Amino acid sequence: MYVTNTDHNRVELFDLASQAFLSPISVGKGPTSLALTSDNGELAVLNLADESVSAVDLGQGRVIGTYPVLTAQEQSSFAVALAMTTMKPHLAVVSVTAGGGKTDVHALNLDSGTMSCLGIFSCDSTGINLNLGLFAAFVDSTPDGSKLFFGDGLSNVGIL
Repeated sequence: MYVTNTDHNRVELFDLASQAFLSPISVGKGPTSLALTSDNGELAVLNLADESVSAVDLGQGRVIGTYPVLTAQEQSSFAVALAMTTMKPHLAVVSVTAGGGKTDVHALNLDSGTMSCLGIFSCDSTGINLNLGLFAAFVDSTPDGSKLFFGDGLSNVGIL
């Protein structure tokens, strides 16, 4: 079992069989969300305090990269990463808000650290954002990473 430890900037590993904690994995600052890739090979960790995603190789038990999730424009406007999930093969999908009811939903390649949604249905003209048509307060995906679910936290939901 994987658990974020926000105060210590790490992911705690708990072995359910032995009922014991294993060595933790240090990640970015303020980890808040976790999502497994569809092949269970990587764990994406959303780090709220430094607006990044750490990619953890579960076979190696270590971070293989920590990548920013905000564009330069978002960084200057004090945007915040709200939520994250994964899609296949190794994409983190991160909902980012700059306030005023506007969200951008970025696709981040966990293997290269590049933001790109090219080749994904509803990729907008920036090549970075998914055009979902509504404020995305939450995002989630099917276990195989083939479908994305999103919603505004009220009654509006969508599927991609």
